[in-house]
Amino acid sequence: MSLFPRSRRAKFAPVAMALAFAISPAYAADDTNEPVPGARPAPVPWTGVPAEGGEGAVPLAVAVPTIFLDVSGVQSTISVPSTVTYHPGFDFYYASGTGSTNRPAFVFGSGGGAPTHVEEPLNIDARSWNFNANTGLLEVVTFNAAAGGAGRGLIEAQTDGGGLLDGGTASLLATMPGNIGSQTAPAYDAGANVFFSRDNSNVVNRVSRADGTLVSTLNLDFASAGITAAPDDGIVYVPELAALGVLDELADTLSLFDLGGAYLATVSLPVDLTGNSRRPGYANGQLFVWDEALPGWQGLRIVDAVQPIQAIPALSTLGFAALALLLAALAVIGLRHRRAV
Repeated sequence: MSLFPRSRRAKFAPVAMALAFAISPAYAADDTNEPVPGARPAPVPWTGVPAEGGEGAVPLAVAVPTIFLDVSGVQSTISVPSTVTYHPGFDFYYASGTGSTNRPAFVFGSGGGAPTHVEEPLNIDARSWNFNANTGLLEVVTFNAAAGGAGRGLIEAQTDGGGLLDGGTASLLATMPGNIGSQTAPAYDAGANVFFSRDNSNVVNRVSRADGTLVSTLNLDFASAGITAAPDDGIVYVPELAALGVLDELADTLSLFDLGGAYLATVSLPVDLTGNSRRPGYANGQLFVWDEALPGWQGLRIVDAVQPIQAIPALSTLGFAALALLLAALAVIGLRHRRAV
């Protein structure tokens, strides 16, 4: 039973419609497609990189497989694989074998699978591949870059106009004395323009990209992370978290640390890690680890983003229009009421 007679309900109908329009979630977002204030956003489908979260970025408990860089059909000797990098201009992934300048290098398409191109020999004894967003170059840290020498240091791996490796090289830094160890596979942070170099312990050197010298040293808290079998050489930088990651070969996990070395979280990996997995890479929002059984580099999403929930909804452009309509309707009803009196 209604509290108002039929005639009064008719008078209030415009008010109800305007009020419903003003507060309806369907109209609470404007044409910028912002999420509905006060509501949890729908999951964001994988588009190649995690949603930029800043404070909202969080590590996953279990990594989610993405693409696979498959070299099962390659007859070349890979030995211990290098890290993986991604060139956003060409939309290609790059990786190689290590242990000799005669090892092959691979170019993979955006969807993974078999190599689009194999360059053999690479003419670089690579350890880690990095795309430098500041220079636009593919930059390779070689074996014993700390000491330098012919064909060692930080080397550009050159490509043709379409992004395929052409075997050309150019020296960028003759030595990187800040590196720790001859086999290290440093990870690059383009924002700070530094490398993170690790050998066979929890000690990490921060190395200047400008001249290869040591900037500072930090100790990763392996004890809090519970790491028991960290392979030599490898480390990743995860920009979404501003964090460093180290594998645990026995546990098949990646432990994450902040840039001061404090333990953050552990991500379980659906890959059986081996000694040859010791040089992981992080590229295009994915961790890449070597899967010996297949073989190839498995891409894994290890970061998600949770957008904060707003407690108080904000009025959109349409909301303000609805509010104006509501006020106008109230004015009309008030006027009719005064005339009736």
